[in-house]
Amino acid sequence: MTARVKATLAAGTHTDSPYVFVSDRTDTCFIDIRHMFAKAVKAAALPENLWVHDLRRSFVTNARRRGIPESVVMRMSGHRTRSVFDRYNVVDEQDLRAAAALYEAGAAADLGQEMLKVRVQAPETKKPHPPTAGEA
Repeated sequence: MTARVKATLAAGTHTDSPYVFVSDRTDTCFIDIRHMFAKAVKAAALPENLWVHDLRRSFVTNARRRGIPESVVMRMSGHRTRSVFDRYNVVDEQDLRAAAALYEAGAAADLGQEMLKVRVQAPETKKPHPPTAGEA
């Protein structure tokens, strides 16, 4: 859990519980969180049609975009199979443009390195020197 998530949960009313959605009446976790999630969405002024899985999808996509390796994102999100992870991992035009720019920068750097190798490894040409008295 990130520090921001921990701080948000600590600001809740049930900081001593390991659960996010806890019943005030029974002080136990809810089995079905849909009602409490809807209340939390409303309190946060988020779109009413937001689902828990929308948050999971956003996490997966944003974590990958921040450079966290996909295998690590899979562990963090609890995805055990690649096929399920791929359903949550959104790749859009922004990703394609960023990938093209990254590739282009790397290709330019590779070309610069190749040019440097050519310059460094080029054999030296011996300059002709004027003949000495014994060579003439």
